[in-house]
Amino acid sequence: MQINISENIFMELPEGFHEGTEEDKIKYFGSNIDSKMFLDTNRHSMISITQKENKLNLSLREHVKGVNHALKRNIPGYNRLGEYRRQLKNSTWIYLLSYTYYIGEKNMYCISAFVKENKTIIEINLACQSFMEPQMHDVFLNILESINR
Repeated sequence: MQINISENIFMELPEGFHEGTEEDKIKYFGSNIDSKMFLDTNRHSMISITQKENKLNLSLREHVKGVNHALKRNIPGYNRLGEYRRQLKNSTWIYLLSYTYYIGEKNMYCISAFVKENKTIIEINLACQSFMEPQMHDVFLNILESINR
């Protein structure tokens, strides 16, 4: 399923993902935030896409540093695994931040990808329960490789 994550950027989701409802957003985020959400309940996985105005005109690296700091302070069990810059096949540059954290008693694995478009930073969070990480890691990277302008 192809989705548009912004006016000019598209991404391909594999079979099994479906768009989350307003109730799903409240269940997972605690409120009906202004983001897109896709779930694959069979693989215990979720994708969320949020756009934020880049008011301070930060580079992607500076933005990711700020996100890492906020996650460290606010997310239970946050453990940063890695942070790196990656060029996709279509020459788009993205920053990736991978980490684990806890939601209640569930241990989660997440890759957050950041793409800059004009004065907007697009954040794509790909998360799954940690026991699914060996299966979902490559799926998540393939989803990111499908980003197309």
